[in-house]
Amino acid sequence: MKNHRSLRVLLASLSLVILGVGSTLMLGGCKQGAGERCQVAADCESGLACNLAKDPPTCQAEGTDEPIDVLPPLDAPPDAPPDAP
Repeated sequence: MKNHRSLRVLLASLSLVILGVGSTLMLGGCKQGAGERCQVAADCESGLACNLAKDPPTCQAEGTDEPIDVLPPLDAPPDAPPDAP
C-alpha cells in the first residue's frame, strides 16, 4: 500500500513539473528578440518593430537611427520624363 502512495505522489509531482515547463515554453517562445527574423510587427517583442527593409527582415528597437521601410525597393527607373523643367 505504501508503494502505491509513493508512486501516486511521484506521478503527481512529475505532472506538475511537465505542466510548468510546457506552459513556460508556450508563453516564452512566441515573440522574437532584437536582431531576430520577423515577418510582421506582431512577431517582435514589446518595444521592437519588424524592419522589412532589411534582407531578411529583423526585429529592431523602435526609434533607432535605422529607417523602417515597408515599401519594396524600386526595380526599374520611371518610364516618363519628369513634368518639372
